[in-house]
Amino acid sequence: MPGVHTVAVLAFAALLLWAAGEDIQRLTISNWISLAIVGLYPIYVLVSPVAVAWPWSLAIAALTFAAGFVLFALRLFGGGDVKLLAATALWAGPGLFANFIFLTAIAGGVVGLVVLLLRRRRMSPAADGTFAAQPAVMPYGVAIAVGGLMVALTLVKGTLT
Repeated sequence: MPGVHTVAVLAFAALLLWAAGEDIQRLTISNWISLAIVGLYPIYVLVSPVAVAWPWSLAIAALTFAAGFVLFALRLFGGGDVKLLAATALWAGPGLFANFIFLTAIAGGVVGLVVLLLRRRRMSPAADGTFAAQPAVMPYGVAIAVGGLMVALTLVKGTLT
């Protein structure tokens, strides 16, 4: 039977999947998802079988949110993406943050390529033979979820070995 630690990590993973699905369907991520991810974190810290560097994790999450805020202000990132990225960075902490950001960036590139290919298939030429540009909107929550699922898997594996 899984312990409370494993249940907390699995709930974190389930919330990431929910966020990805919602972002695919509506191109938004509800605030309650990021809040629930942050709310689960203290449970994880309290029941983790290994020491958690939670002060550093809070600092990383805050810095991630600040960087995300700048990207949001530049209209390069959505608000829901910023909140989900920061909430997931909290769980990644100092030990997994670099891997989380790297995998999220790689997954973001793949998602971007898929979006571009799908947009190209749907584009129809204008009367003058040119193609009208569509807004560059993509469900980046999917990429964040991919990176976050790596974090969740690592956290669960760390307690099973």
